[in-house]
Amino acid sequence: MAFTGITATEAQIDQKTGANVSASYTDTMKTQALLQAESYVNAKTGYNWSDWYATSPNVDLKYLITECTASLVAIEAI
Repeated sequence: MAFTGITATEAQIDQKTGANVSASYTDTMKTQALLQAESYVNAKTGYNWSDWYATSPNVDLKYLITECTASLVAIEAI
């Protein structure tokens, strides 16, 4: 399964995990962790950022959402 995500790319997640992340943390695991992180952020804020993300012109807010979700995945990977 290739990595797929809405609010973060695989490269953005890899940047946060660093050089010493486990090689056994697969793209499938990243995808599942990102889906969970997106759902977590949506539930905690009471807003569906996943749907908003594709249509928003506000780049600053998009990067804030990416920061949150990529960081949550990176924490799990480490």
